[in-house]
Amino acid sequence: MAKLQKTVYLSEENDQFVSDAREQSKRTASDEVDHIVTKYRLLVQEREQQNYLLAISREVDMKLEVLLEVVNAFLLQLPEDVPVSNSTMLESPTITAAKQIISERVQDKKNKLRDPML
Repeated sequence: MAKLQKTVYLSEENDQFVSDAREQSKRTASDEVDHIVTKYRLLVQEREQQNYLLAISREVDMKLEVLLEVVNAFLLQLPEDVPVSNSTMLESPTITAAKQIISERVQDKKNKLRDPML
């Protein structure tokens, strides 16, 4: 009897699955271990990259929060008849105190990022 052959057109995802399955069937035990270790390393690298991006995002958020607090403190100390663009004003004690408080908050947040047990 003649054997019938059917052509199946696969999408890229299915084709990748089929080729992965074909590779897995050819692997020896040591190849399988190497493959698992390689996949694990890739996952660890991806996780490290996610943590790095998360830390950068948190740092940017923290800097933005500090900037907003400084601007708000500055604007609250301005007399209403002085334009905001006038940068020759002397710094008031309140602004100095606000900057000190903000720098302490930033330092506390940095310490918490370095040592989450605090």
